[in-house]
Amino acid sequence: MVDKFELLECHDEDVISFENLLSKFCDFKNDISQMLLKKMQSFFYQDDGCNHSIIERFQKLSPTSFGDCQVSLNLSSNRNGEPCEILRLGSEKWQKGKLRLNAFIHIPIADRQQNKHGNIEFTLEFCPDESQYHHPVSESPLDDLRRIINNEENTAN
Repeated sequence: MVDKFELLECHDEDVISFENLLSKFCDFKNDISQMLLKKMQSFFYQDDGCNHSIIERFQKLSPTSFGDCQVSLNLSSNRNGEPCEILRLGSEKWQKGKLRLNAFIHIPIADRQQNKHGNIEFTLEFCPDESQYHHPVSESPLDDLRRIINNEENTAN
């Protein structure tokens, strides 16, 4: 199967729908960012039962002979994507397809950054349903007549 997912480009006022959830694209992006931030904060700063947070464990890995290291996580949704529909400004109908998420979380592990949250970047990729691809328009029946007339004109000259 060919991967037809492409970077989703939407205007903030476009609308995205997942089953019963309907949201403007700008709100949807903000919700994803907030959800990732909350998950990251609860995961990295919770006590692991040994009185050490995950961040403190990463801090022990960081100092090397090359200086402090960077730690990043890549979170990816299901490779096949999640079914959704998008209604773009100016469009007359919903575009069905699948959406997937790739998030990159840069974890602050240096002592001076301990109370800061990490930088979260994410991309959304969209793959329209096969039935929604634009197929070439079939020729008009008049195209045959035009060809015949053009051929007659060319042979007459």
